[in-house]
Amino acid sequence: MNNYEHNVDLVNHKVSPHRLDAAAKAGAAAIYQKAVIVTLTVQQWRAVSVRRDVTAQLTASHQVPKTAAKVQANLIEPQYLRGLWSAITAARSAHKRYSLVWGGDGQRLLPLDRSHQYETAMHAAMDQFEREKTIFLAEYNNIKASAATALGVFFDPNAYPTAAELRHKFSVSYHFLPIPQAAHFSANVTRAQCEKIRASIDEIVQRRLHEAHQSLRQEIGASIRHLIKQLGVDAAGEPRALHKAAFSNLLELADEIPALNVTSDPAIPAVSAALKTALADQDLKYFRRRSRDTKETERTQRQREALSRKLEAIIDGFCGNSKIGEH
Repeated sequence: MNNYEHNVDLVNHKVSPHRLDAAAKAGAAAIYQKAVIVTLTVQQWRAVSVRRDVTAQLTASHQVPKTAAKVQANLIEPQYLRGLWSAITAARSAHKRYSLVWGGDGQRLLPLDRSHQYETAMHAAMDQFEREKTIFLAEYNNIKASAATALGVFFDPNAYPTAAELRHKFSVSYHFLPIPQAAHFSANVTRAQCEKIRASIDEIVQRRLHEAHQSLRQEIGASIRHLIKQLGVDAAGEPRALHKAAFSNLLELADEIPALNVTSDPAIPAVSAALKTALADQDLKYFRRRSRDTKETERTQRQREALSRKLEAIIDGFCGNSKIGEH
């Protein structure tokens, strides 16, 4: 067995971190054709107002500095915004599910192989958001009127935008940008300055690509460890509650990670295949079965332990001694 095979055998061998770094660097050369930067932008009205007059009275009555406290009034009941919050959560979940970490401010690295799924999920979330916004705006004046009664002395009509103004305070959008290429940078600067900026661009791209790669490995490790924990027993020695999502989430991740493997890490498709094999044809009902029959309970526990050992072997091969995904 050659070195390359040793690095992808997840049951009998450990993955070499050095080899993974080399694979990540090799994958980086083609990243510009394999992925784009996608940014999710969410705007939402916070529906709170700082009551400086009440804050001043409070701090004065307790003889503390004015900066010691701040009184905020919730302008409307949270229940009226839950539909919008749900749509925003769906958009953020889709944004995270189909992409990898890349800097901050809503930016993620989107493999082009996932762009169709990403846009389908985002459009569904944005359509939901627009429907909820329409419903909210239609009821806004009534909601404001009820707030006047509910808030009493905390009600300040000047704190409320008009319905027309509010329409622009709620939005969900996304846009794509290419990954910066150092060789494409050109500006009216000295050659030395140009080379310095190009080096900085290249360093940032390489660092963020490394972070994206490590984040994917962390997610895989954490997901496997979560199922291992659920297959175990609680503090009282009783089998933990095992929900269907514990299996389906890991299988879903196994399906998705090859497309997220923008660095061409050979361990990613290997761990995907190993997880599918380990979880294939597993009878969840049997794993969740509880019986007063001691022998039946022991059989269930042995079944859990056998799967747990398989998963431990996979994660040991995938993570080596690095404790990836362990909290």
